[in-house]
Amino acid sequence: MGLLDFFKSKNDKEEAAFDPLDIRVEDLKKGDLFDYNLETWTVAEEFEYDWGDECFTKELLIVNGSEKKYLTIDIEDGLELTIQEKVTLRSLDENFVDHLLDVQEPLKKVKHDGIKYYKDAKNYGYYRNVNTKSEGEECISWDFYDADEKHILTIDQWGESEFEVSVGKVIKPSDISDILPSSK
Repeated sequence: MGLLDFFKSKNDKEEAAFDPLDIRVEDLKKGDLFDYNLETWTVAEEFEYDWGDECFTKELLIVNGSEKKYLTIDIEDGLELTIQEKVTLRSLDENFVDHLLDVQEPLKKVKHDGIKYYKDAKNYGYYRNVNTKSEGEECISWDFYDADEKHILTIDQWGESEFEVSVGKVIKPSDISDILPSSK
């Protein structure tokens, strides 16, 4: 070890090891920029779902001008990415919504904007904002996919009767490009 290396702090060494030209999608954090679908997006917030047993899903609120979407990064069984946007619960089939509110469990199928989705998974966990260091909030999440598994619909339940619905599509890591780290 050279004399200059001896005086470098641990942070200096970590920063020296960071290669801004080799940032992967799973490394994205608040403030980072990237291109998706020929547009530049900024990571505005960073969230995390803790499903237990060391299983986590990262969710990023991304913005492009006035448009906002959510990029979900799941690496449990290989890297899976989805881009989704929030829709109202009432945009789903009325019978589906009534059943969900009455029984606290969705039906096995739902149709939205001409796409038929099938229930794939139900998960119990905790959700938190990574940047505010907030306590985790308990939630239940159901994922629905279309027959080709190219489109996704997610329903999150908070407490007894609060539901959020997101729809979107499954994307490939190569759909995200030109990642630039935050200047912070």
